[in-house]
Amino acid sequence: MSERTVPGGGAADVAELAAALGAAVRSAIDRGKGHGDGAILPEPAAANDDMVNRARKYLKARRRRETLFPADLFGEPAWDILLSLYVAQAERRPVSISSACIAAAVPSTTALRWIGKLEASGLVVRRPDSQDHRFTWLTLTPGVSERVEQWLEVTFKSEH
Repeated sequence: MSERTVPGGGAADVAELAAALGAAVRSAIDRGKGHGDGAILPEPAAANDDMVNRARKYLKARRRRETLFPADLFGEPAWDILLSLYVAQAERRPVSISSACIAAAVPSTTALRWIGKLEASGLVVRRPDSQDHRFTWLTLTPGVSERVEQWLEVTFKSEH
């Protein structure tokens, strides 16, 4: 069985598809505000704006790197998923399984395997939407955001 990739395969195509999917998900959530599970997110731990901005910049840099080198040369889909979920949690934005797959920047079958590994490791949890069975939401488990922030702090420590 072959893995499918995003048409065009470039980082710009992935970003465009992710934006379109994100808009569709937000639209679906807005239509179901107060009714579907996806519309109500748990209160995130107090997000450190500096750490969230570092995570956003890091994710953008990884996608930029794919415009200079073959995308399949470097890969950490699980890490990309965790960072994307961290940013989304800080923004109180739900993430569907499909959006998480796009954030991983790998074929969907590969991303789904990594989501399964993250779930088995207790780092993420899937939550089906009780109102719209087409959606399954993915969230970080308690304590994972703090661990991501610890990594961001140590890795991107200011060198004043």
